[in-house]
Amino acid sequence: MRNLSFQKKLFIQYSLVVVLIIVLSVAAFHRYIVRTTEEEAMKNLKQLTVQTRGQVDTFLQAMDHTALQVMSTPRIVEVMAQARRNDDPGNYFSENSRVAFEMGRDLTAILGPKVSASRVSVYNLQGDYVSMGTLGETPQRVEGFLRGGDIVALYERVAARKGKELILPPHADFWSDETDRQVISVFRMIKDIGTGEAYGIVEVQQTYDLLEALLDYPNLSNVHAYLFSETGQPFVSTASGKEKLNEAGKYYRPSETGELQSHMVGGHGRQEVAIVARSAYSGYTLALVQARDDLFITKNATVKILFFSSLSLVLLTVLILYLLSRSLTKPLKQLRVSLNRVSLNRLSIELDQSKQVNEFMLLNRAFEAMFRRLNESVSHEIKAHLLAMQSQMNPHFLYNMLAVISASAVESGNDAIAAMCHKLSRMLRYVSTWDEQEVTLEDELAHTRNYLELMKDRYEKKFEYELRTNGAELSGVKVPKLIVQPIVENCFQHAFARAEAPWHIGIEVAANDEGWSISVSDRGTGFEEGALAELEKKIADALLKSDALDMSGWRIGGLGLANTIVRLKLRYRGGFHYRIEKNEPSGTRVTIGGTNQ
Repeated sequence: MRNLSFQKKLFIQYSLVVVLIIVLSVAAFHRYIVRTTEEEAMKNLKQLTVQTRGQVDTFLQAMDHTALQVMSTPRIVEVMAQARRNDDPGNYFSENSRVAFEMGRDLTAILGPKVSASRVSVYNLQGDYVSMGTLGETPQRVEGFLRGGDIVALYERVAARKGKELILPPHADFWSDETDRQVISVFRMIKDIGTGEAYGIVEVQQTYDLLEALLDYPNLSNVHAYLFSETGQPFVSTASGKEKLNEAGKYYRPSETGELQSHMVGGHGRQEVAIVARSAYSGYTLALVQARDDLFITKNATVKILFFSSLSLVLLTVLILYLLSRSLTKPLKQLRVSLNRVSLNRLSIELDQSKQVNEFMLLNRAFEAMFRRLNESVSHEIKAHLLAMQSQMNPHFLYNMLAVISASAVESGNDAIAAMCHKLSRMLRYVSTWDEQEVTLEDELAHTRNYLELMKDRYEKKFEYELRTNGAELSGVKVPKLIVQPIVENCFQHAFARAEAPWHIGIEVAANDEGWSISVSDRGTGFEEGALAELEKKIADALLKSDALDMSGWRIGGLGLANTIVRLKLRYRGGFHYRIEKNEPSGTRVTIGGTNQ
């Protein structure tokens, strides 16, 4: 390494560091992407399971809703009661065509134009039967079932549910000779709500094909659905071949309602992932099964892409580092020669300007910019010193002139003018001494009182004010200067601009060991709609931008309400609070307060 050139050392060292970083980063990313991809795949399969379970529940609930509509239709209950009391052994509806027509009309209305069920049947143990739907029926089959023993057992099962629905899994159609037709049925008892007497049952049927379509996912790779009864017996399978029902038991796991279970199942030379969910409505258990390789197929593709991308990145990085090392070391000789020429009279680095801009040229510009800033800083310092001297001269001139005016007023016997000069002189002295950043609350209120007295001298009987301290000790409370007078001045500029005299301002002060509070209220026109929001925006902008507080406006009449609130927020942070609200019966009330620090 000692005999190698600087360029080679730079290239080798940086290449090792960068390659190591890339390898470690890729390894960490590989671990993350594998874990994330697997978790996302499992999450998607679980979401699909929950969605499918909801679709099955919705499918069965729609059937039950139709059954509820039938059993709660007064006319249907009345007709079934009449059929129950009829002693004729024949079918009541076959012998009463008008009643059968009305029942058919009611059932058609319940099914609606979209036909919410394949068939709705209403019947009882006396052999009375009427139905409506899209499925065909065989009269002999209908008569045989109504007169057979199976209907008695079915009737007892429905009655045992005590008002709840009975759901039968896919079974042969009771009312047709089509043996290949499988249907799903939902039963409810038709009875008198008052007496509880049963008159018959309503059966809502849907074909098995509709349920199977809900569980079929043709766009997903090898995802199969299995539906199990409350006892764990499989009765629906979307796998090819009905013989798959015989193998469905290995996917079943007893689970609590609403709980999702996942487990691995081996067989046929591959592993499968099964997600099991139990329905709270029907008690059925749904299992979605997918081969592990198919479930995590995205992970395998991602890993391959990551590997080739990482290899390409390493090669590209090494090439770039080589070119950069050669480009960076080339100007070093030129820089060394230029540095040897630097002197007190020549504080600059001369580089070849025809070359592309690089860090060495930026360094030269930084030196030049630094010297320019130094010169500007010296100029600003001189100007600031002159302005400070000027600010000290102007107040002294004003004090002297006010003293002359006051003396002249006393000599001429005009004590009012002398008093006004005295108040104005105290105000000028108060605002021009910025060496004191904080004053006592007593001094701040004295300054505000001078301002109010001057305004009272100006407007005479058109203006009155009231300042209440409630006996609070104010000499020991420290506050920033000029926090009350700007708020009072705001009343004259805005609140009284369009209000008729007399005007009134009330100031109430409270202070204790924990903090202080000042409330300024007026009886002016109040603030317009949207003005408060605009003020809040100004305050927020001032807190976000360092130049929001314009220092040139710090004079009598120059500190607005927004700047006052911003200064207090910056001073007290979270210990400051304010509230701007409407005053009753008119005007505005501004309350500010802070904690003692």
